Amino acid sequence: MIDYDTGEPAESDGLQTCVDSFDEEFGGDFDPSAVDAIERSMIGAEDNGDGRASITMLDEPADMYMKKADDGQWYIEADAPF
Repeated sequence: MIDYDTGEPAESDGLQTCVDSFDEEFGGDFDPSAVDAIERSMIGAEDNGDGRASITMLDEPADMYMKKADDGQWYIEADAPF
């Protein structure tokens, strides 16, 4: 995850804030093993022309983006702070 405040990959407190907000959104009922059901063919990405890629899931907008950070890795970037 990209830390909304710093624009860099989330670390320590920023990463914990991300985890906490994810738990809030899913009510703490998210089972990480559910991710195993996701196949690469279900996910799409399209260049926005602004350094980010819009993500789709099963051809539907996923309301998230991927952004390449200074370390060369791609991270999820949310539209708003957590």
